[in-house]
Amino acid sequence: MAILYGWAAAIGLACLLFQCASQTVDCDFENGPCNWANDEEVVSNPPLLWGVVSAAAVIGNDVGHGDVLFVPVTPTTPDFSVSYLKHTGPNIPGGQLYCLTFDFLATDAQIGFLTIWHYWLNEKNQFYNKKVWSNEEETDGGAWKVGQVLIDGAGDWTLIAEVITNPFSIVIPTHSTGGSGIALDNIKQRPVGSADECPTLIGPHVVVETTQAATTIPSPTAPTTVGLVSVQLGEFIYTPNPVGCDWTLWTIHNTCDLRFTIDYRWIVDGTERSHVQNIHEHINNADQVMFYEVPPTVLSGPIAIGSQVRVRFAVQDHDDGGWIEGGHDDMADIIIEFTVPVAGTAAQEIEGRDDKPEWYSTMTATFTAHL
Repeated sequence: MAILYGWAAAIGLACLLFQCASQTVDCDFENGPCNWANDEEVVSNPPLLWGVVSAAAVIGNDVGHGDVLFVPVTPTTPDFSVSYLKHTGPNIPGGQLYCLTFDFLATDAQIGFLTIWHYWLNEKNQFYNKKVWSNEEETDGGAWKVGQVLIDGAGDWTLIAEVITNPFSIVIPTHSTGGSGIALDNIKQRPVGSADECPTLIGPHVVVETTQAATTIPSPTAPTTVGLVSVQLGEFIYTPNPVGCDWTLWTIHNTCDLRFTIDYRWIVDGTERSHVQNIHEHINNADQVMFYEVPPTVLSGPIAIGSQVRVRFAVQDHDDGGWIEGGHDDMADIIIEFTVPVAGTAAQEIEGRDDKPEWYSTMTATFTAHL
């Protein structure tokens, strides 16, 4: 039995928990946040939350935007803080291509990354996700811009907007009028007949071709570092060989009650950095766990090209260990290593494996190097 960890259950229940009038992501925020809300289950410390404010409070003048949705980034906001804004209304019915447009503002250059994640239901009623839009390549600030991206509505779908603050560790200025941060306004969806009707936009006049890779001009000096590496967790699979994960006095089970401790290690300027991610909840009666709903972990740089990123997955089976029910607590210890390439190289999925005498386990993760 496969489990989608993270937001899958919460998003799948949106239609039951939030009785909204229409199945749309549209909102101009003049009368509140519509069907958009902070995901308060996944917050930074201190919390980084979106709220409806006047545009004048953001940039010191209205410029026709009225009220907007805004996440503040101040000089005391920790670098790489993360905030998630989720569409809480009913899932949008599939079977139709949609063009998503919105206005966005970064008050200062390089103050943060804004990313749009598309979540959709597959034929087994499981949620999958992919990053469909980001301003990572358009990080200048101070002006409202237009974002646009095609949403392939093959299955019922919804959206989550993610903000990662200050990925370049700049000094956040204090403005005499208005506050620093990232704002959204005028979110709209419209049906389209083909992808040609909805080219990707990340600014007023910037079009990203969707049919071929962008032409790159080599710099006089080849880069030696990347700005960051993102790590998207994939699938954990336990395979009996021949022993099942759990057993009792009366019956044999091929299922596991799992907990994960994930240790990330990478080098910045000759110093090893580390980050530990714990998934404490019991994940009951599963031999396959999919982590695609968990947003990528961002490892900040500069990280030298050719250096190693090392991720260790310590997996435990949490049986009670008594005489009636036992099992193996230290079930898997999997290490995956990634050699950092030039930024812009295609994402790389890597699988690690741990063989035990009577079972084995595998884990996948996808690594991407960014400027």
